[in-house]
Amino acid sequence: MPLERTLSQVQRFQARMMVSSGSNGAEGRIHVVSDGDTINGHTWRAECSLNTYGGAPYFDCDVARYGGNEPVFVREYEASGGTLAFDTWYTARIEIDPNTAQVCFYLDNNLLGCHVPNDAAALKTATNLVPRIGSWNGWAGATGARYFDDVYITPAQ
Repeated sequence: MPLERTLSQVQRFQARMMVSSGSNGAEGRIHVVSDGDTINGHTWRAECSLNTYGGAPYFDCDVARYGGNEPVFVREYEASGGTLAFDTWYTARIEIDPNTAQVCFYLDNNLLGCHVPNDAAALKTATNLVPRIGSWNGWAGATGARYFDDVYITPAQ
């Protein structure tokens, strides 16, 4: 609690994730997203995902915006954790500095990269950021299982 948070209430969001052998066309993800088109007229998100599209699992993170005043999905920053293995636990972490809105992405405590979003000023005053875990079937007929454990979100203050 609460569902909607400020940056100071969602500074660190992490979870262990795994995909089963034979998974294809799907992903497990953690993300922090604005509730609706409320960050400079669009929806904003920071996300890390463990993907299974056509081969071995791979890990990537991004900062993106969409909806509202955006004609298309806009990915303004990406960081990759590379190719991984099936049936192996990985810890994904998103850290956001509440003073600067800088977003940093980690895989198993290894820094993948940091970025100050274009929407930093609006994010610093936002009160409607929602941390979520999720499972996504990106292809029709997606297969496999996705697992989450040890989810941690900076406690609300």
